[in-house]
Amino acid sequence: MNSNRNCFDIKPMLDSLRASIGDSEFGYRMQALFAHVLLGLGGTITEVNQQGHPDIKSVKDGRTELFQVKSITHSYPGCVLTVSPDDIAGIRPSGPDEAGYFAVLDCAVPVSWVVSGYSAMRRHETRSVSIETIRASADSELSIESTGVFAELVMRHEDNLHLLTFRVLRNRALRGERL
Repeated sequence: MNSNRNCFDIKPMLDSLRASIGDSEFGYRMQALFAHVLLGLGGTITEVNQQGHPDIKSVKDGRTELFQVKSITHSYPGCVLTVSPDDIAGIRPSGPDEAGYFAVLDCAVPVSWVVSGYSAMRRHETRSVSIETIRASADSELSIESTGVFAELVMRHEDNLHLLTFRVLRNRALRGERL
């Protein structure tokens, strides 16, 4: 599959899903779907939280990774989101065997994940920050890999995307069952 092309093709699918389930539920589902992205990148999911921080904990190569996940429609230039103190606290590494990330699903065309590390994001705590600013400090390799896996997952499940609820996605991720 052509992941670059998929990033354009999945936009109407995600827009349709958001319109049918609402922004809040869409955000929860994308959070749980991101856990499946992490599975696809070789991680083991240990937590997926609908409430609280971090949203996702995974282990990869013996290292615990803490993720705070957001999604934005990016329906206008200069789109911003607010980074809360709880968001930053939730991804703060407690030692050298942990890493924290802030992952944003940017639903502009082309759809992409923007994944930025704790050190870069803590500068934006309690501020409104543009997606372009987050993208400038993002881990480009992790962002590109996440986007590719995500686009392929959405394309593969186009016909049943609406059935993949937060609970279904969460439970399967915690069991290590890839979509």
